[in-house]
Amino acid sequence: DVQGLLSNIYEFPAFQGTASVESPDLSVFSELAGRALSGRIAVEAEGGVNADLTRALVDADVRGRDITVEGLDVEGLLKGPVTLSVEGGRTDDRIDITNIAFGGASLIAQLSGVITGLSATPAFDGKRSARSPDLSVFSGLVGRPLSGRANVLAEGAATADLTSGRITATLDGQDIRTGLSEI
Repeated sequence: DVQGLLSNIYEFPAFQGTASVESPDLSVFSELAGRALSGRIAVEAEGGVNADLTRALVDADVRGRDITVEGLDVEGLLKGPVTLSVEGGRTDDRIDITNIAFGGASLIAQLSGVITGLSATPAFDGKRSARSPDLSVFSGLVGRPLSGRANVLAEGAATADLTSGRITATLDGQDIRTGLSEI
């Protein structure tokens, strides 16, 4: 379901509206995705965009359950109920990320900041946090057995070409095992 207003059609088109999409069975999209999908998902979004994409605003909430994607070893992250919230906007050469938040049984993560220099060398400046009560869900992703729990807080900045950057991070963990005897 999409509702909204399309304005300035002949001069500078813009759309402002809301969207609501729900799929109780993601497998119907497997052929379109080119890989097997399963689970369910619901999306609620509102915002607006100019036709030339120089201005945009989005506030979206995604709820899913037991999502699997063939070929991606992230099922542990998407098992059970999961949520994703995105709030931000673009103005000319800048994207403001008010908040991107992911929540699930195995990972809670947040990101906020700003991306500048879109027409030249993009740069990000912001904050990130992540908490995982069970690192074992990342074992397949890194190719080794992991266990324990961890919290990460980081803030910093970097250019997309990595010619400059800074980061300050704090890692707090408990019973972390990496499968490496040296650590």
